[in-house]
Amino acid sequence: MASEPEKTTQHLAEQIRNHEPIEAATLAKGGTLVEHNLPLQPTPFVGREVELATLTERLADLECQLLTLVGPGGIGKTRLAPR
Repeated sequence: MASEPEKTTQHLAEQIRNHEPIEAATLAKGGTLVEHNLPLQPTPFVGREVELATLTERLADLECQLLTLVGPGGIGKTRLAPR
C-alpha cells in the first residue's frame, strides 16, 4: 500500500519542478528548521570576500547543478562551504 509523501517533500518537489531557488536549510526531526548541522566556529571568519562572492554567484545560477570546493587540507574549505 503506497502512502503520500509528506507536505514538505511535496513542496520541495514543486520548487524543483518550477526551477525555484531552494533554501539551504533542512528540516530536522520534529520539523525544526536548521541551517546546517555543523558546530559553531569559535573564531570569526575573516577574508575570503572574493571567494564568497564567487560562490554566491555560482549558487544563484540555476544552471549550476554541482559545486565542488577543492584544495589542500587546512585552507578553510569547510569554513567557506556553509556560508
